[in-house]
Amino acid sequence: ITPLRLACDSNADLGCECPNVKESTKRPSRILIYETRRGGLGISDAGCLMMPELLKIARDVIRSCTCRDPNRLGCPQCVQSPSCLEYNEVMDKDAALLILESMLEIVV
Repeated sequence: ITPLRLACDSNADLGCECPNVKESTKRPSRILIYETRRGGLGISDAGCLMMPELLKIARDVIRSCTCRDPNRLGCPQCVQSPSCLEYNEVMDKDAALLILESMLEIVV
C-alpha cells in the first residue's frame, strides 16, 4: 500500500514482521514495519504521518479484492506479502479487515 502514496519499493525498502506460528516465544500483539536500507530513507517517518490514509487505502483494497479463496485467507493482491519468510501462514483476510477497522477507530 505504501508505494501508492510514497516513492518506495515495498519489497526492497520496507520490511515487516511475519510471525512464525510454530514459535513458542510470546510477543505482544503488534504490527512492525521497518526500513531495510541502512540509515533509512525517511519512508517510515513519512508513513507514520500518513497512517490514517494508508490504513483506509489498505482497508479499501482488501474489501474490493475479488480473490476466491474459500477459507478467506486472502491473496497476494490483498493481504499476502511476497517478502514474508513464514510463507504467509498467519494471513487472514477477515482478520486483516477487523484489525484495520479497529485501528481506524483509534486513529481517526
